[in-house]
Amino acid sequence: MSILRTAARLPVLGRLVRAAAAIVAVSVAVIAFTGSAAYASIWQLTDGFDYQPASTWTVEAYGSSGGGFDLNAGTARTAPNNAYLWAQTQFSAVGRSVTLRNNSTRNGCAAAIYLTGLSGAKVNIEVINPSTWTYISLRQVTLTGGGYTQYTVPSWTGGPNTVYVRIALVGSGAYQLIRADDLIVQCNY
Repeated sequence: MSILRTAARLPVLGRLVRAAAAIVAVSVAVIAFTGSAAYASIWQLTDGFDYQPASTWTVEAYGSSGGGFDLNAGTARTAPNNAYLWAQTQFSAVGRSVTLRNNSTRNGCAAAIYLTGLSGAKVNIEVINPSTWTYISLRQVTLTGGGYTQYTVPSWTGGPNTVYVRIALVGSGAYQLIRADDLIVQCNY
């Protein structure tokens, strides 16, 4: 009888072991990403294009491309506004400067933005050192259509106290359109 009871418990034990392993894996990943278990403080910038976006953000257009801001158009992830970019050749982009807290106490930073657009649109999410115009962090994505999805860039350490965050739609010869909303830049200290 005891063998039957033990056999009946195996699926439950298997699920418990898998759940425990998943918790350990997530904990290790968080500690590995952050470098330690806790931080003294977190600084965060959130920008949803909601207050006079043209005074903070710059739109760039090269070749057959363009962009701007949808104001109260009902196309934002979170109302009222968002940026839009379109490109057929070369690229269009929207970017802004972000001043981070002091580098001497900064442990690491990350950035994320929500994007939606036509399937197949190729987008660069860039964190740039404005003094050398080189990438600090870069993520290239190809959109699959559908609603807004959050995309993150690889985290970075060091770098200047001011960075330039830019979302660039790369032209492919065919007309492409994307919308961007709700930028988050976060650093821990």
